Amino acid sequence: MSDLVGRTILGFRIVAKIKDGGMSTVFKGLDSKEQVHALKMINEESFAVPEMRTALKREAELTRSLVHPHIIRVTGYYEAQPRPFILEEFFESENLKWVLYNDAERVNGKIYRLMRQMAEALQFANSKGIVHRDVKPENILVHANGDGRLIDFSIAQTKWERIFSFGGKTKGTPLYMSPEQISGRRLDPRSDQYSLGVVLFEMLAKRPPFSGMSSTQILDKHLVATAPSLRSVDQGISPEIDEMVAKLLAKDPKERFEDLTPVIIQLRKSEKREEEIREREEIGRKRRGADAAAAAAAGAAPGRPSSAIRPLPAPAGGSAHPAVSRTPTSSGRLRTLPGSAGGSGSEERPAPRTTPRPTASELKAAATPAAEGAASPSPAPAPAAAATPRSPASSDRHRALPAAGSPVPAVTPRSPASSDRHRALPKAGAAAPAAGPGAAKPIEAAAEAPAAGVRQATRRVLVVPPGAAPIKTPSGGGTPTDTSGRAPDAPAEDRGS
Repeated sequence: MSDLVGRTILGFRIVAKIKDGGMSTVFKGLDSKEQVHALKMINEESFAVPEMRTALKREAELTRSLVHPHIIRVTGYYEAQPRPFILEEFFESENLKWVLYNDAERVNGKIYRLMRQMAEALQFANSKGIVHRDVKPENILVHANGDGRLIDFSIAQTKWERIFSFGGKTKGTPLYMSPEQISGRRLDPRSDQYSLGVVLFEMLAKRPPFSGMSSTQILDKHLVATAPSLRSVDQGISPEIDEMVAKLLAKDPKERFEDLTPVIIQLRKSEKREEEIREREEIGRKRRGADAAAAAAAGAAPGRPSSAIRPLPAPAGGSAHPAVSRTPTSSGRLRTLPGSAGGSGSEERPAPRTTPRPTASELKAAATPAAEGAASPSPAPAPAAAATPRSPASSDRHRALPAAGSPVPAVTPRSPASSDRHRALPKAGAAAPAAGPGAAKPIEAAAEAPAAGVRQATRRVLVVPPGAAPIKTPSGGGTPTDTSGRAPDAPAEDRGS
């Protein structure tokens, strides 16, 4: 029937064929206002059978009375040449069977939402006294956003038809038929519950509950075999959903639900949990994408160092790569240091100091007396000023040394709270002070210690008051002693007479 593409039938221009069915073919058509419609036209083989033409007209009338958001909308039935057709809404979609095995991402995280929509559609049809009798994935259309439509009421039964016609030829699809439908018994809306349970089982378990090598084997299992537990297939399925599906698949219709209201409530609860999980996954996906974009932008931005250390190109001549110092400079970038001649590793060195260290000659010149400095070829430094008594808070290490040949200034006695290093020695003939925390020690004056790593001689000057007993200094260093061999700051009782 593809020869109809391009033709105009009753003002509808056929632009494409959507799908072929058992008794009809669906086309995509445009009206005079360029609005899109679906045309369900009976095929040539079925058109030759009067009952088929009657069934198509009956389907149009039956579906037209069912106005529901999740039931395909039928707007009319038209007798036309070459064949009659049903005019339906155009719903851009694929059937659920194709989606499950070719585009499962379309319903990923939306299974309970789709099944809740189908349960509401069946509940609405059942409330009108209609039993669908052919609920299966092929008769559920799924949009790209996950919304669904229930279609094909061609073998549906009304309440009066179920009363006056039963025990005849069995109609339906073996994989999804209820036991009472297989047996030819009188049906009620609970037959659609069983078929919906089979579809939900297949969506969650990725396989139907019963299968076989032939239709007869499948039908026999529907009659006597117990459906496996969903949790035995997937432990992630909640116990509430497992119990609900098991009740939908009960062999006896009396053991199923009175209607689909409890099923809709349970599916709605599961749908909310499903939406929360999907939202968290979407947030995580967006966050990862933003982080990746930020990292890429940071690496490509001019003037900004990359977050990763990239290998440097080899220098000319095939020598090793220059070593990279891991110590950042003041600009925050890594310094490149020349590598060793045959080295393959990197040498880590500190960044250069911003303030230069004093040289050894500068430190020596600062500590050398003015008299000695006069003999140097360089200009003689200014003579050092005479030492003046400093406050107790000052450090003796910073006191200027006396000039060569100048008299030694008298030392002012200091308070006991002062450091022992600044206490004057006792005068000749005077009694030694008592030992204590403030015991007197020789006064030492030294040049400022040079910076670390520079060796320099230190001159120490011992200030002795006039008339004091001579003091010997051991050649190997240590504490000065008087002629008696005792320390000058020893307690009086230990010094002897």
